[in-house]
Amino acid sequence: MRKKIKEGVLAIISHGPLAFDGKTYCAHTAKGQFIEELASYVKEVIVYADIIGPQHEDYEFMSAYSLKSSNIKVYPLWHIKEGTEESWLTILLKYLREFIKLKTEMKKWDIAFYFMSNFAVLAYLANKFSFSKKPFIIYFAGDIGQSLKFRKKFQHGLPRIIFALYSMFIWFIQGRMAKDSIYCLVHGKELYDAILPFKKETFPVVPMMEINVFELNTREDTCTSESVQLLFVGRLIRSKGVRYLIIALKLVREKGYDIELNIVGSGEEADALRRLVNQLGIADYVKFRGFVSSGSKLWDIYRASDIFVLPTLTEGFPRVLYEAMGQGLPIISTNVGGISDVLTNEENALIILPRNPGAISESVIRLVEDRKLRRKLIKKGLETLISSRERFEEFPNTASQVITLMQRYWI
Repeated sequence: MRKKIKEGVLAIISHGPLAFDGKTYCAHTAKGQFIEELASYVKEVIVYADIIGPQHEDYEFMSAYSLKSSNIKVYPLWHIKEGTEESWLTILLKYLREFIKLKTEMKKWDIAFYFMSNFAVLAYLANKFSFSKKPFIIYFAGDIGQSLKFRKKFQHGLPRIIFALYSMFIWFIQGRMAKDSIYCLVHGKELYDAILPFKKETFPVVPMMEINVFELNTREDTCTSESVQLLFVGRLIRSKGVRYLIIALKLVREKGYDIELNIVGSGEEADALRRLVNQLGIADYVKFRGFVSSGSKLWDIYRASDIFVLPTLTEGFPRVLYEAMGQGLPIISTNVGGISDVLTNEENALIILPRNPGAISESVIRLVEDRKLRRKLIKKGLETLISSRERFEEFPNTASQVITLMQRYWI
């Protein structure tokens, strides 16, 4: 029998790790707020996630928000370390172990929320082979097969073949998962079009924004000082394409422009990116600021910048683009994932092909030189941000959307 939501136990299968310092579990700000909001609607939330400690490259980012509600429990899953020397058989056996754990844990749940991930696939299969099947919701934020592609171990030889087979399996299983779910949430039109044929109850997700109307910066122009400040905000991982931005900075400076780059974030690629900066001889013009949590300090960095660049290789629709629009920055980004669903070239951003330092440098120079275009992108960007929130006026945040749709399609 279905319980009332406030009497139920909600399982969350996380995409990405939680952080743990030995006392408190934490998440990045948007996910932490989402989990806390969901916990306010139900009897108990159990979060299933891999766990990282203070020594991990992403710890700062993942520890920005402490999970404090007493009805939130965390169940650690196995963490796959980048660069691991473990054999494929060992990895598969560990996944089997997590499958068995999840199958046992399901007895505690009333309903589950899956962030589409490898562990979500395991949870789905465990549910499929269970006598008492549990209802679930699934959130597709991106293509997990594509995100694996950028791990070094999948670049060559047999792992590359395994990746291709795995990607085929993921596309198959995603359709099955969508079909069997209560409803689906998706990020971007591309995923919406892909999932809708499997599940008519598919909805665009409310953006996980952290900016309120009092934090918006309504400036009209940037690039008014002698030195132009470029900004990147995000995790320092291969799929963000930061190396192409660094190379582009070298190209722009070779053409005589006084341009500097601020990189906000942490991650496994940080050391490699620093080496690249030194090899290119531009260390005096690149500042690695580390992780900065959402709030006044981060907004100050946005406001001290002139152009926001996100040279990402794969995405849903990244939150930092909303942040940049809200802080009055003209944007340069790539035409991947759901970005082109929200941003239109020469309307509210400059959209380029990924892996293209030349296109980045040309776009930067164009914005520096073209005041009219710059001001148009700033104005239209802010309008896009406001209209994106107005589209979801029914739901104040992502958690309320999840619960409202749960009441509509499950209760």
